[in-house]
Amino acid sequence: MSNWETVAMRKFARRFRLPAEWLLTEREENILDFYAELNLLFSILLICGFFVITLFFGNVYSRLILRHPYVTGVMLLIGLAVSYRKLNKRIVGIQNLDKGIDGERIIAAQLESLKANGCRIFNDLQLGGFNVDFAVICPGGVYAVEVKNHSHPPMSTLKYINGVLRLGNQDKNADIRQAKSGGKTVHDLILAGTRKSIFVTPILAYVDVKMDLDFNQVINSENIILTDDASIYSFFAKLPGKLSIEEVETISSFLDQYVAANELNVGKR
Repeated sequence: MSNWETVAMRKFARRFRLPAEWLLTEREENILDFYAELNLLFSILLICGFFVITLFFGNVYSRLILRHPYVTGVMLLIGLAVSYRKLNKRIVGIQNLDKGIDGERIIAAQLESLKANGCRIFNDLQLGGFNVDFAVICPGGVYAVEVKNHSHPPMSTLKYINGVLRLGNQDKNADIRQAKSGGKTVHDLILAGTRKSIFVTPILAYVDVKMDLDFNQVINSENIILTDDASIYSFFAKLPGKLSIEEVETISSFLDQYVAANELNVGKR
């Protein structure tokens, strides 16, 4: 490997992971934080119980500890409310991560079938601090896939109106920006590693959502492919050839080396 390839590898050095592994790691960390916050909540509840017992049933000596019982009571109630709110927020976060994990696994199962068509799938790439759910290298081009499995009311529909992507009443333009950033990041990595400037098409794949939009309008306005879990395989299967076999092999080989180098770095730690 040449010096410039080594520099490129170091610049983007991150561990390659299985589908949704980053989300699984986040989930584990959130669960640990959940139990820590749950212990804090129980601790505050015990202190509140001690405070009530001391206030109403304690003797003179124990009451001397509570010189300002009303102030202490208010502080305990505030602490209890803040702790409960943080705990509830943590639960919602874990539920959202579960949906994200399920979404990436569903898309991964669809993309797995593309390998028979000569496609290479790179899962959960960590690139210079940026996470890309899937990079697909195939004769039809290079694609960066961002998966979304949002919580939403049952009747919500994904629409693109006046330059705004909405899921029900929720503005989802941030999803578009994230997918575009993923495409640019994969492009920069390939350019640094192979000296090939190949446009990486961003794909925004939604799971378990009803769509009511003009796909061509989104492509023309945002230069991004928008699809869902039911049609992503057919999208790739129908792609016309853009890259030669040599180009597919060059890009895939570089990413293979990139992945191997990252795994080696992880093993040395």
